[in-house]
Amino acid sequence: PSKVLGAVVAVGPAEPRLRLVRGTPAARAAGALGVAGALAVATVPAFVLPALESRLWTELIATAVALWGLSLLLGPAGQLSLGHSAFLGAGAYSTAVFASRYGWSPLVGLVLAGLVGLLVGCLVGLPAMRIRGQYLAMVTFGLAVAFPMVIQRFSWFTGGTSGPPPIGLPPPSWLPLPEGRPQLWLHLITVGVALATALALASLQRSAVGRAISASAENDTAAVSMGVDAVRTKTLAFGVSALIAAVAGGLLGLHTQAVTTESFDVQRALVLYGAAVFGGVYGRLGGIFGAALIVGVPWLTARNGWDVDENLVFGVLLIAGTAAFPDGIAPILGRVTSRLFGVVEGPPAPPGGGGAPARAQGAAEPAVAVRSAPLR
Repeated sequence: PSKVLGAVVAVGPAEPRLRLVRGTPAARAAGALGVAGALAVATVPAFVLPALESRLWTELIATAVALWGLSLLLGPAGQLSLGHSAFLGAGAYSTAVFASRYGWSPLVGLVLAGLVGLLVGCLVGLPAMRIRGQYLAMVTFGLAVAFPMVIQRFSWFTGGTSGPPPIGLPPPSWLPLPEGRPQLWLHLITVGVALATALALASLQRSAVGRAISASAENDTAAVSMGVDAVRTKTLAFGVSALIAAVAGGLLGLHTQAVTTESFDVQRALVLYGAAVFGGVYGRLGGIFGAALIVGVPWLTARNGWDVDENLVFGVLLIAGTAAFPDGIAPILGRVTSRLFGVVEGPPAPPGGGGAPARAQGAAEPAVAVRSAPLR
């Protein structure tokens, strides 16, 4: 193969594909280009679409962030959660209460909502050490069932079923937004949160903590024998997942300006779980496909005037999608793009310093084994 600035064009028996060696200038440039492209795709449509579709685009991105948090549990952590609507609701109510009752900025409320989600997630994650599978699913499902009742029980503080008074997020005066479109300020904040979440999850999964989470998901006993603190690892996974969901719930509450228990009930929990499985629980694209299913089905039925329940359309698409793609839609796209583009690990550096490792004179050219990672 030929190699230029870290880009390797490999010609195999099937078809050519471009491989980038991790850490090289070409790989870093491709990563920066991918981030810039993702930001453009996430930001520009909200400025050019009509008002309704622009608001739905903001809702789609916030819902994708929520699904990323759930996918962390379902995928790398190997846990089963049917109660993520409670984490979203906790974030939405926390943001609204802090802003309406105490007069704090909604942005401060978002930060505090994340901390509330982290605390609740860690408390829920404690049983994950002793139970898993369908038993853990029942515990989290019970949380989703109990959440509306808890909100109503403390209605003097939370506002009850109808929630706290509506809150807004006016844009700063120095930001030049199109006239009559103040909601674009919230969209920019949502895109920033989505970017930070995606980068944080990617960094987490490559870190020692991320490897510990995956090891605990594969085999608790083996992970403990290698020095992994399984209790702390599983609790941390639940906490981080709930933190992400709570921030996403706060964004959705600011978006709708109406926080009610009906928006975070048991049905919402099941919808989130189904959408996460539909899109795929590994990588970021799965959450985007799942969010498109949640947001797109009501819009599609209303726009076309279909005399059919949107839940029926959602269920049919969910069944058809999971039957055709058991691993989700995103892995299929990842396998297709990996035939054209992939990131591989470079050869290890010699112990003595830089430069390529020496090869004995007359020795045959070594075979290079590479590992291709799908673009997600």
